Amino acid sequence: MIIKEIRETQEQLYKYIENRHLNDVFNYMKTLLTLCQRPDLSSKLTTLQATYTYMTQYMLQGANDPQRLALYKNLIISLYELSDLIIDELMINESSDYLYSKRRYYKTKGGVNIIQLATNLLDTHKKYQSIINEANEDERGEELLPLLKSIENLQEDIFSAIAATFPTTSEEQKAINDLLNDEEYGVITSSVAITALMLSTLYYYKESNILTLLDTYVLSRNEEIKQRALCCALILCYIHKNRVELSDNIAKRISLFSEDSLFCRDVRNQFMQFIRSLETDKISDIFNKEIVPEIMKLAPEIKGKNGIEDISEENMASMLEINPEWERKMDESGITKRIKELNELQVDGSDVLMSTFSSLKNYPFFNKITNWIRPFTLQNSEIYNYIKKDDKMGVMLTNSKFMCNSDKYSLSLTLVQLKQIKPDSTIEDIPYDMSINEIFKDDKDVKGGISKNIATLYIQDLYRLFKLAYPKFKLYNIFKEHINLYKVAALKPIFSEEDTLKFIGEFYLQKGYYKYAQEYYEELSYQNPNDALFYQKLGYCKQMQKNYDAAIVEYEKGENIREDFWTIHHLALCYRAIGNKAKALYYYEKAYEMKPESVTIGLQYAHTLLSVENYSEALKLYYKVDFITEGSSKTWRPIAWCNLMLGKLEQAQTYFDKILSSEPLPNDYFNAAHTIFAQNRIAEAYRLYSQYLEKSGGDIELFKTSYDTDTSVLLKLNIPKEDIAIMRDMVTAINNYK
Repeated sequence: MIIKEIRETQEQLYKYIENRHLNDVFNYMKTLLTLCQRPDLSSKLTTLQATYTYMTQYMLQGANDPQRLALYKNLIISLYELSDLIIDELMINESSDYLYSKRRYYKTKGGVNIIQLATNLLDTHKKYQSIINEANEDERGEELLPLLKSIENLQEDIFSAIAATFPTTSEEQKAINDLLNDEEYGVITSSVAITALMLSTLYYYKESNILTLLDTYVLSRNEEIKQRALCCALILCYIHKNRVELSDNIAKRISLFSEDSLFCRDVRNQFMQFIRSLETDKISDIFNKEIVPEIMKLAPEIKGKNGIEDISEENMASMLEINPEWERKMDESGITKRIKELNELQVDGSDVLMSTFSSLKNYPFFNKITNWIRPFTLQNSEIYNYIKKDDKMGVMLTNSKFMCNSDKYSLSLTLVQLKQIKPDSTIEDIPYDMSINEIFKDDKDVKGGISKNIATLYIQDLYRLFKLAYPKFKLYNIFKEHINLYKVAALKPIFSEEDTLKFIGEFYLQKGYYKYAQEYYEELSYQNPNDALFYQKLGYCKQMQKNYDAAIVEYEKGENIREDFWTIHHLALCYRAIGNKAKALYYYEKAYEMKPESVTIGLQYAHTLLSVENYSEALKLYYKVDFITEGSSKTWRPIAWCNLMLGKLEQAQTYFDKILSSEPLPNDYFNAAHTIFAQNRIAEAYRLYSQYLEKSGGDIELFKTSYDTDTSVLLKLNIPKEDIAIMRDMVTAINNYK
């Protein structure tokens, strides 16, 4: 089987289990096991099927079995576990994913010893620390650098060992759990181990791993470790939500932790960041498709006016001094506005640097998977001799709250490359951020601000790993769908407070994610059945998904509570969208009575009247809107058409003349020809029909279709049917000849 087929097989198996179609599960597994050649797995399947058969027989006999539900639940859990083993057996020899490649490698080496790797790491750490304690770090740099590289290599080995070891022995599991203790192994090693444990559990679900991550969040005193552990636990809870729902242990653990307001705060903060990650690709598009092209358009002009050969950071300031016109042009082009919007999004936590740094991930440094998620430190072997902690750049990189760890390394490596090319280069005038505590000094919850920032940057690191590193590692992409924690039953109570529901629902709504916003407004309208606002917003979410019938139901609930213009208008729009013109007219009339000076309502009401051929009433509205707006083709066209349909040929011609002398469309010539034809001005009508044909690209078949469709209109204008036929022939015959 090819990889795609195996993944589809896995999805089908999970679907059968989720729907509790167990007979389908057993039959499907039997077929797959013929490909595996694993008698032990076949034996497990036989045992599970026998258990299910006995259970159903007892049920048929009407036997009172108080353990049936528990037995059934355990059976479901066991079928999930067996599915994992079968899929793993199919994938191990086929997949080029990072985990499977590592597992095959370890198999050729006779396995991997996590315990020994952890011991080696501790020993190397001790050597490093002893050198630090003996002398000044700068004086012993030559000795420290090889040890730093050894530590980093061991961290890489530990990551791959944790990620690719499945299943684990009790000794291996204990060693993995120990590695999460940052007080013993250090923040960087524990951070690496946390992500590795999450990656392993993405592929091979294990309840105890999620519990371990949750416990790490609670037990660690280091905020970096706490937030990373929580983030990984939340991701796994969502990815495996159907299996987590079967776990009493996870539900109890989350329920217990939820009594702590800080836990609930951190879960909500991380969920908001998962929501913001939906915007990352959109923001990248704004940068790549709007801002960069506009800057490139302006670049030649700047070069020409200033005589500067390149646009670099070094000469940008002087360029602006020489020619202030450049700033004005940036304002006029909209670049300044867009950059300001991106800055505001960045402050809010959105990932605006993804596009900027995506091209700086090709350094050999990023060939190691740990370097995508490694906490930033200047004591990294790649930058150790180039950027110092007391440099301005060192201070900026260490304290910046806007750049994720991965991007800090990208920038550092770029600076290292610059210094290698030009050893004497310095960057003294780069502004740098304040310390994190200063940034949050006006925040009532300083610690909360720091926690939120750490989580934000880690999620951005993960986004880069799973989105940008795919060609290198081919990882399961956790961001291929929205990590919607509201769908996790055990977490849902954390979001059940009305203020939280409103906040998240409004965030989705403002960002245009109507499908997700709908869930929150359904809950809010259920909790507040007498609040029209929630029905309005729920109706709007459904309307924006083009589910007009369902939107009408919600709008009418809101209307019954409180009748207002906005609801009436949207009811009119929805009824018009589903073709119920009578209801649309009813609501447009009500809306027009509420706001008779509204141009929008006036036009929409008139258009609906026109669609039911109430030309006289529609005409009155069009005249009024035309007067208010001081006239344009937007009103002239329907005014001309209504006059034509009412037989007011001179008035119709007056407006068609206005249209044809402004910016006419092909159809304007066609309809103007009808008006002239009705006045028996044959030659002039022929000329206008021919112009329509020309403006339509000379498509004679299109002309014939349009003309035949409007034959009934021409007959209403008392044009003899013989003349109608002759005109058709004249226009098509002569133009065909041409």
